[in-house]
Amino acid sequence: GLLCDGTFGQDALNAITGEGWWIGRPIELPGSRPLEMEHGNIGTQLISWPQEHVVKCLVFFHPEDAHGLRLEQEQKIAEVYHACCQSGHELLLEVILPASMPRSDELYLRAISRFYNLGIYPDWWKLPPLTSDGWTALSEIIQRRDPHCH
Repeated sequence: GLLCDGTFGQDALNAITGEGWWIGRPIELPGSRPLEMEHGNIGTQLISWPQEHVVKCLVFFHPEDAHGLRLEQEQKIAEVYHACCQSGHELLLEVILPASMPRSDELYLRAISRFYNLGIYPDWWKLPPLTSDGWTALSEIIQRRDPHCH
């Protein structure tokens, strides 16, 4: 499979669509925090996407963000999730803790749990490397909260 955007990779997307590849397409404005969509409203974007394309959304999210920022981030992710549910596209949610804030497995686990608590169930998660214990704990959270997650 591949991750490829429509801004610089449209020719590649056209060439592999329908060929059985796993295709993830980024939607976020690179580096945005708070999260912004690169091409505006996500719902209007998905109307023209082939069904086999997976929505890949990177969010720089920290469970200890300032309250207003955290709520704004959560609202944007919820909007993306609900647009995917409406359109039938799968969602790959990539979560990265901001470099300027503390990082640990426990903070990643809290972030993932927070999204589940909000009713956001991505089809895929993309995370930076965790420790062996971190992966075990994450697997337990996913099995308990969303056993159908890829």
